[in-house]
Amino acid sequence: MRVNASDGVNKWSTASYKDLEPPFYSELVFNVTNSLPRMSQFNVTPGGLVRYNDPIEYKANIEDEDGDMLNVTLHILDENGNEIRNETLNTMPGPVSFKANEYGFFKEDDAGKNFTYYYSYDDGINSTARDPEEPLTGPNLRKGAKLAVDRLGFVSASENYYWWDRYGFSVRAKNLNPEEYDVSFTLSTRTEDGEWTTVESKTEKIGINPVVVHFNQTKPFLVNDAGKTFYYRIKYSEYDQSGRDSLERQGEVLNSKIVPYRIYDGIMVFNLFLMLAVLALLGFFMERGLQKGVEAHESVSGRGAANATSASGISESNSAKSVIKMLRRK
Repeated sequence: MRVNASDGVNKWSTASYKDLEPPFYSELVFNVTNSLPRMSQFNVTPGGLVRYNDPIEYKANIEDEDGDMLNVTLHILDENGNEIRNETLNTMPGPVSFKANEYGFFKEDDAGKNFTYYYSYDDGINSTARDPEEPLTGPNLRKGAKLAVDRLGFVSASENYYWWDRYGFSVRAKNLNPEEYDVSFTLSTRTEDGEWTTVESKTEKIGINPVVVHFNQTKPFLVNDAGKTFYYRIKYSEYDQSGRDSLERQGEVLNSKIVPYRIYDGIMVFNLFLMLAVLALLGFFMERGLQKGVEAHESVSGRGAANATSASGISESNSAKSVIKMLRRK
């Protein structure tokens, strides 16, 4: 590094020139060093077979001792090893994430294909063109149904919508593609601001012909749901024509009555009779116990009195005999 200065008349410099006299200083020499970034902890989530529009995420960690701003590029390869997509992220050292849905990495036509990937990165000085050297596997996209779902509804055992009633729920589905697939359906319910509660799950084969999936004779509600509006949802394991994986509807307001029986109902009468019988039996045993206690106490008290009388008689007899002996001596 060399510094030259001038005020228009005189010149100063850190180096020596022929027409410049001392004092001057030597040039400053220094070495520029740079640490190469390193990547680790490569991963793709979720693992295994996934759908093309699942929340697929590429994850890794990159380190740089200098703390430089880094350029990280994800390269995605097809089954033949040809690069089909790439995306670059400017980031500081730390976790690195590429979410497939945000970048539109995969389309419906990619279903049934397997992909590989690797990274390249640089810090503006040094770069790594391929890490790791052998591409990593992922994701593996599975084929699946493209559902058309409609006619979500419910029926109740009565129009009063009691919480203890049995309810039936149903939805109609078909596959827009010609294949037939096993699709899982899960029924859940909630009331107002409550959490969703799973009621029942089942798997149906869905093809091009519409199939009505029924959840019959369910009892999804509890006593504390009385008087509240309920909601119901059926979730399915494939996406539908709108890109959703569930349908949800608002039901009715559940009746506020909390007791399932009338006061003159047979079951209520039986329960009342049973309760009275138990109370009567309990009172009988309590009375017997008290009576035995009283009898035992009276028995003990009677023996004590008899013993006292006998002792008194003996004492009086002994006193009389002593008086007679004294008179005879005189």
